[in-house]
Amino acid sequence: MNISSVVGALVRRWYVTLVLLAATGYLAAQLWESAEPVYSSTTVVSVVQSPAYMETQQSEDPLVLSRNPYGQSTTTLSALLADSIAHGNVELTGDAEGAVLTVQVNNQRAESFFTVSATARDAESALAALRVLQEQAPVVLADIQQRAGAPADQLITSILSRPATTPVEEYPDRMRVVLGVVLVGLLVTALVATAVDGAVRGGSRRRAATRAARAERTSAARTPSAGTGAQVPAAPSPEASTTTSANTARGDADGPRA
Repeated sequence: MNISSVVGALVRRWYVTLVLLAATGYLAAQLWESAEPVYSSTTVVSVVQSPAYMETQQSEDPLVLSRNPYGQSTTTLSALLADSIAHGNVELTGDAEGAVLTVQVNNQRAESFFTVSATARDAESALAALRVLQEQAPVVLADIQQRAGAPADQLITSILSRPATTPVEEYPDRMRVVLGVVLVGLLVTALVATAVDGAVRGGSRRRAATRAARAERTSAARTPSAGTGAQVPAAPSPEASTTTSANTARGDADGPRA
């Protein structure tokens, strides 16, 4: 089977093609209309030095020492915080329940900030998710530092350096679902049309072969068989031989007439 044979089957069985394509188009239209939107809003999280950390760094008291093992490496803490948020360490509860946070980082170079997108079924839930992020991100970052041995008064913190954008209505799955349905519909149409075409053409060939065989048998029955030897004259019957002998005897008795 090749492309030309499939196209030929689709053309010959146009009625099957038409019905199946119409059904596919109707289903795709229904899915397109029934798709539910989602709303997304984004913000930028920046890792910065807290006032307490800056006071420690600027202190001239020799007894005040910076004991934060990360020092001033905000880019390292930014990467750790982004990874923690991406793995679901920010608990979205209340109005934000059901929302999803997505982290976008720069893979080309280390930066002390990153973008976070909140996606939810309604605009208010998306904004609520970013408010929860604003509250919990400093807590998550402080936990990362304290587990490494940093004192509570020398922690680097995080802020939302850009306000949350207005939620945007999106249909992320609609196009993908509709295209999938259309492709499956085209495949099913090609398979069904090819199968129907093969069945119809196979039946036609069987009927033609049956008619040809029947016609051959009829022709053979009507044609007489030809002989292979010379024809032999039929032997005279006994009655005919007796009559012939009697006529001959009478002719001899009468003799020649004058």
